[in-house]
Amino acid sequence: MEASKRLPNAQDVWKKLSTFCARHRPSFFKHGIQALDLANDPERRLRDILVIDVIPVVDEEGNSKSSRLFHAFEARVKSIESFPPERRDEMKLQMKLFEEDQRRTGGMGGFLVMVFDRLSGVANVCPMGFPKDILKWERGLPWKEPLLDALNAPLTRLEKKQRGFKIACEAIDYWQNDFGAEIKH
Repeated sequence: MEASKRLPNAQDVWKKLSTFCARHRPSFFKHGIQALDLANDPERRLRDILVIDVIPVVDEEGNSKSSRLFHAFEARVKSIESFPPERRDEMKLQMKLFEEDQRRTGGMGGFLVMVFDRLSGVANVCPMGFPKDILKWERGLPWKEPLLDALNAPLTRLEKKQRGFKIACEAIDYWQNDFGAEIKH
């Protein structure tokens, strides 16, 4: 099999990442605010971003549900200054334009979430706006585990459903093999 058939191209990965990110925006918003501690330091949004590492989910059944495309396995806050200059400049420009738009519409500001597919090296950056009442939000809540749990919940539910289905099928097979013969006679 040729390499192009085995490995998806960057554009395909980016489209899937974009779809995944759109589906999980509420989780990025809720837990990103806690991760960056924006209630205590709203200016931190200009210095740091939330980075989430994912890997694609291999689904032999062709499942393409947006919430199940990737498995999130790590999340961290990273300084914008730690990125290579060209990437850093791009993020700063994106943030500046987004900030201007947020203030025009009555928001306090915005922050960036980068979702990074570790296998392909492709990333999607999602700007997230937040309201002025952020200063009243509860501070110091855990964010990392709840974020990863929220992003992976659709996979966990599917796995439980499939496991339950498999157990049910095994029980039916057992019943048919052990008791079905007796009932027929």
